[in-house]
Amino acid sequence: MPGFNRYRRVLAVVASLLVVAMVIFAMRFYRNPQARWNALNGKIEKLTSDGKYEAATPAAQKALALAQTKFGERDVRAATSLENLAEIYSKQGKGVEAEQLAHRALDIAQAGSGSDNPEVARALYTMAEVQVDENQLAKAEPLCREALEIQQRILPPDDPTLGHSLHLMAYIYQMQFKTDKYSEVEADYQQALTIREKAFGPDDLLIAPTAGMLGRFYFTQARWSEAEPLLAREISLDARRLGPDHADVRMSLAMLASAQQDLKEYEKAEESRKRMLEIEKKNKTADGPVQVSSTYGVLSQLEHLQGNDTQAEVYAEQSVEALGSGAADSWREPALIRLAELYRDEGKNAEAEKNYKKLLEFAATHSDLVRERTTLDELIRLLDVEGKAAESEPYHKRRVGIADQMHDYAGGVAARVAYAAFLRRVNRASEADEMEKQANTMSRY
Repeated sequence: MPGFNRYRRVLAVVASLLVVAMVIFAMRFYRNPQARWNALNGKIEKLTSDGKYEAATPAAQKALALAQTKFGERDVRAATSLENLAEIYSKQGKGVEAEQLAHRALDIAQAGSGSDNPEVARALYTMAEVQVDENQLAKAEPLCREALEIQQRILPPDDPTLGHSLHLMAYIYQMQFKTDKYSEVEADYQQALTIREKAFGPDDLLIAPTAGMLGRFYFTQARWSEAEPLLAREISLDARRLGPDHADVRMSLAMLASAQQDLKEYEKAEESRKRMLEIEKKNKTADGPVQVSSTYGVLSQLEHLQGNDTQAEVYAEQSVEALGSGAADSWREPALIRLAELYRDEGKNAEAEKNYKKLLEFAATHSDLVRERTTLDELIRLLDVEGKAAESEPYHKRRVGIADQMHDYAGGVAARVAYAAFLRRVNRASEADEMEKQANTMSRY
């Protein structure tokens, strides 16, 4: 088969040439420090955008060493590498080291081309970002403002770098609750979002932080209809970037569901809460049972708002069950309150009574007089509805005692009047007279 053997020889020659070409490329690449530095930076950018800061650290350290060795310690590329490593250290909680690196980068940038250039702006931005990560927002503010002012003077209005600084400036103002700057917060986020959409496309993962923060800004301003699409967009992008079950996705879903509920979009809110519930059940964090219980509780409320009290009751029962018997009373109490109120509203008085009595035990155990007083009032009314008023005497007595403990004279008068009415109903007139006399005396003060 001479034709076949010839074909094999040709393939062998081609393979050899490819190997030689790869070797030559590798040698040239190794001898080209700029190419190696660029490749390291590409790797750093990919890892940091994925939030993999620990994995990015060796590459950033190599890039810095390469820049200092091949280009010089005062070269602008060394400054860039210092900034990259500073940002990575900052995200890992190494604030002191990060700040030192950022200062070195700024010194190099200012010495190179004066103060009004992109490298100085980037170094200032990095220093501001480090301060933000350290929750030093007051220190970060002037640094970010100076970086932004430089960039606005020298960069095109749609430059992606400008978008980063606009986002950070808005975030710093927002997190300091500077209400006098809220118009700037909105404008900066909107401009940053426009820049990033133009530069990277509407579905790029870098859109998520700005869309999310603008959505949160609108949420805190009770501008629910403007917040909703931005939060939904953030969730969609973060689910791709972080995974659909990430804790950040759950937090954004909680805010989206609240906005939808305030817009009376109850079915949408319910879907968002159900997605939260799936995440909470999968992640199984230490406070997972509390999260699951809380979400079931809100689902119960949503069903109640839609007139579906049967399903509301199911969710309320699941809210209690999710906590288990070992949960703290402070967490079990809200779930029991929701369930007791639903039973009461549905006319399931025996079940409601049982839950109110549990709540009384919790209140007494923790000396919570306000909660105990409220629960006693509910229990007294419930027993009256059930036709079991005769059983309410100990609760009337306790109600009087709580008012006295709290030095609540108005409450004490009301509790005595109610107790007197009970005594008359059971034909104990003399005791009723005494109780009314005490009420009359107290009402004079």
